[in-house]
Amino acid sequence: VVGFQTEADRQSFVDFIERGQHGTSSEDGMVHAYNRFLKVAAYPIGIYPDVIAKAAEQFTDRKPVRSLRDGMRGRKLIMSVDRLDYSKGLVERFQAFERLLLSAPGWHGRVSLVQIAPPTRADVQTYQRIRQTLEGEAGRINGRFAQLDWTPIQYLNRKYERNLLMALFRQSQVGYVTPLRDGMNLVAKEYVASQDPADPGVLVLSQFAGAAEQLPGALVVNPFDLSQMAEALERALSMPLAERQARHADMMAPMRENNLSVWRDTFLGDLRNVATASSVTAKAVKLADVTASSS
Repeated sequence: VVGFQTEADRQSFVDFIERGQHGTSSEDGMVHAYNRFLKVAAYPIGIYPDVIAKAAEQFTDRKPVRSLRDGMRGRKLIMSVDRLDYSKGLVERFQAFERLLLSAPGWHGRVSLVQIAPPTRADVQTYQRIRQTLEGEAGRINGRFAQLDWTPIQYLNRKYERNLLMALFRQSQVGYVTPLRDGMNLVAKEYVASQDPADPGVLVLSQFAGAAEQLPGALVVNPFDLSQMAEALERALSMPLAERQARHADMMAPMRENNLSVWRDTFLGDLRNVATASSVTAKAVKLADVTASSS
């Protein structure tokens, strides 16, 4: 069994087998190449959305969450959490936020971006450069736009407890998840699940994240297009409550239907079915060989 996170990736693999390796495929998901049969399917990994929603609500009164809420002083909050990695599009994310501040000066002093980016592979030079670049961009943008009582970007290069992050998500009006490329990106799903359904935030999501296939209520953007991302941020910040609620409901339903248990059971079920079919085929071949030898 060969599994992919998205249907698009599954289809790309099948196209490669058929066009590049002269293989064949059938409607039941079986692929034949190199004298082997493979079961090929999309198995998008899920989460437990109701567990996350409960944790987000329970941790709302924790001190870091209260501090963030009090510090915003009624301003709107764009929340972004990613490990410090070149594939996450963090620099482009900051620059698109800068583009928003340039194109819509009415948001000056009224919105802040909080970026949490725990360090990874700190001993690798490429990652050291990413950190330096990101720190430089945050400082440059803050220096350009900050006011005595307002810092546009709060950049935190440290880890936070997962349940605390869910509560922080719940305080925000926009979830900002724009990787340059990502097989799935569970942060996007966790952001949606953590929201208060009565007053949910809006998800701005990269078209190159696998989660974009499964979250129809997100504002999907090209992470290389700074203007498009800035426009999506402004739309998210200004979105009416009824539309936010409808988009949130449209995303929660499929996440509940395809949660982590469904992902596990579907994959293991296909694995068992393929193993059983292979065993039956092997026994049939062995029996045929024995019969042929006897005759």
